[in-house]
Amino acid sequence: MAIDNLWGNLPEGDKIETPLSILKEQANYLTVATKGLLEGKILVLTKQPENIQVSFRLVAPPLGGYEIELFAIGYGIGMYPVNMALKGPAGVGIIISNTQEQFLANLGKVLQSPGVRDAVSKLMTQIKSSQ
Repeated sequence: MAIDNLWGNLPEGDKIETPLSILKEQANYLTVATKGLLEGKILVLTKQPENIQVSFRLVAPPLGGYEIELFAIGYGIGMYPVNMALKGPAGVGIIISNTQEQFLANLGKVLQSPGVRDAVSKLMTQIKSSQ
């Protein structure tokens, strides 16, 4: 005898932008803006319970898939706050965003930072000189 579904009607979840979906969107913008010469790579690295960890990397497919990690974020099921650990050309430090608005503002500052722009410029130069 089969037991009835004890879960009832499950919620489908809200249709909102999550920190992960925001990073995926920005990775896609990079690919489009550079015509595929550079890509944003998103790796979900969750290894700790109750914490989603995501790495954002610059990838240069024409240079054998060379990649640089710019930052990693961590957040819980409630999505905010988001802790962003800067790495490599993005600098060093932790940025905490308590809301989506803060996360978007902080992410924009990191992606437009001199170190990240310099890394993009140098990778593009190397790619174009090898073609």
